[in-house]
Amino acid sequence: MRPHHGEPSRLCSGARPRTHRVAILGRLVAPARTVRLCLVVATLAALTGCGVSGLSFAQDKRVDIVHPDDRKTISLPLTVEWTVKNFAVGDGQGSFGVFLDRAPQPSGRALSWPFRGDRSCKGTGAALCAQPDFLAQHSVYQTTLRSFRIEQVSRISGSSTRQHELTIVLLGPDGKRVGEGAWSLLFKVKGEKK
Repeated sequence: MRPHHGEPSRLCSGARPRTHRVAILGRLVAPARTVRLCLVVATLAALTGCGVSGLSFAQDKRVDIVHPDDRKTISLPLTVEWTVKNFAVGDGQGSFGVFLDRAPQPSGRALSWPFRGDRSCKGTGAALCAQPDFLAQHSVYQTTLRSFRIEQVSRISGSSTRQHELTIVLLGPDGKRVGEGAWSLLFKVKGEKK
């Protein structure tokens, strides 16, 4: 009579040599590594399908803020100056969007985009929200100059540093943001209380 392979006495009988145990573990570990590798590859493949496209991770150096230096304490009024290269500015060409203490709109969107949820910007009021006066009331500006004068800043609430931020983006002839590039200057205002 032949012994049955699933017999408990056969499975647990006596100590096996060390080399035999190592060989068994080796056969179990190799498939586990393969499974893990397959899971990692499948996860990475799935992530590439998440719709992240059109972003540029190269540093855009077309704009350089030359005055004042970043992270300085300044007096108001302040004139911020910058240079630009490889971007045509003027009538029928591009311009600059300037944002004071607020985030700019996404690429391909107009300066009024951040206010699209504002009740006064819906329906017939939408044209009003694209007007320079409305945008200026919300610290958003458009210029073809390579400088911008800041007469006053709003008080920053909820910030212990009291640090202001001016951000410049490029706008196409249609007034919509060109690319993902944004250039920022951080500054404090002399005499501003915490």
